[in-house]
Amino acid sequence: MGRWLQSNQLDVPQPANLPGSTGPPAPYVVVGEEGFALSSQLMRPFPRRGLDAKRRTFNYRFSRARRFVECAFGIFTHKWRVFLSPIQLAPQNVNVVIKACVLLHNYVRTYEATPDEDAQVESPP
Repeated sequence: MGRWLQSNQLDVPQPANLPGSTGPPAPYVVVGEEGFALSSQLMRPFPRRGLDAKRRTFNYRFSRARRFVECAFGIFTHKWRVFLSPIQLAPQNVNVVIKACVLLHNYVRTYEATPDEDAQVESPP
């Protein structure tokens, strides 16, 4: 994925205005950890040493964004348990399974989800 991101092969959407914003368009980016190299399509926090107040605030807000993404993946893997362990399929079939789960997940979230559904975590029957 990193190589695809660097070589612009991921078909990332063009920058767009944020809802309610009149400022310049914001780029779509991947939210990464400190260990990744900064690029135009990957954001990461500032290194932790010698931070001023603005950078500390940015890192705090950035960590909140990462937690939001991690929670979304948690909901996704809870619903589609095939992602709780390595998928034992041929790579081309793994791509089909991932795409199918994403499409089904988006359908369920759009048309069948209730507001309290994600708050209820139950073990499978």
